[in-house]
Amino acid sequence: MDRRDLHEDRPEGRFPHLLGGLARDVADIAARHEARIKSILAREPDAATAFDEFLAELRSTLNDSIATDDAVSMVSQHLITRRSSRHSSATTRSARPTRFLGR
Repeated sequence: MDRRDLHEDRPEGRFPHLLGGLARDVADIAARHEARIKSILAREPDAATAFDEFLAELRSTLNDSIATDDAVSMVSQHLITRRSSRHSSATTRSARPTRFLGR
């Protein structure tokens, strides 16, 4: 038996090149989102104010040491994964982290 046969039932055994490419693609998308978010915050005072309120809420409910860059990263991750949670009844417009982006 070929050693590769032992892992054929696991996606990472069959498609390691695809998973690596996907991880790179997601990392690139996240970096672009983070750059765009930072650009919006730098040029849009209303967005920056809403983001500051969001950051204050994160700090008060999760952890008071959350840095601005951490919160930007969280919003980026939310943008990437939001399609899977778009129809969630628990997510309200006011609670979404992208509220400050007008989404």
